[in-house]
Amino acid sequence: MARHPLPPPNAASVADQRALEKGASRRRRQELADLGAVLLTAEGRRVIWRLLEHFGAFRSVFDPQPALMAYQAGRQDDGHWLLAELAAVDPAAVYRLAEEAHARDDRELEVDDSLRMTLAGSEAEP
Repeated sequence: MARHPLPPPNAASVADQRALEKGASRRRRQELADLGAVLLTAEGRRVIWRLLEHFGAFRSVFDPQPALMAYQAGRQDDGHWLLAELAAVDPAAVYRLAEEAHARDDRELEVDDSLRMTLAGSEAEP
């Protein structure tokens, strides 16, 4: 009795494989275009920066408790994924996001100092 070889698992024609690759390539281009569109707005850049901070992309994950450190490393990994996506869209995007965030922080500090001085002046009046 002749033995018939089984086809390899997930065997597809070359045309099918090319079609799948083309679809994946199209999806990837669309994902990058979508992220690029988000980066075009100040609101989108602020949200992206908040996500990077939330994920702890720029912080140490060290914690004496191993489970907490592993959890924080997982979150940070998501932040690193987002950084890689940003770099794929625009390598300078992360620097622009950081500059804008620092400028916001500086403005908030100026407002806080101004408010503190105003409150201190009003308390000094009888």
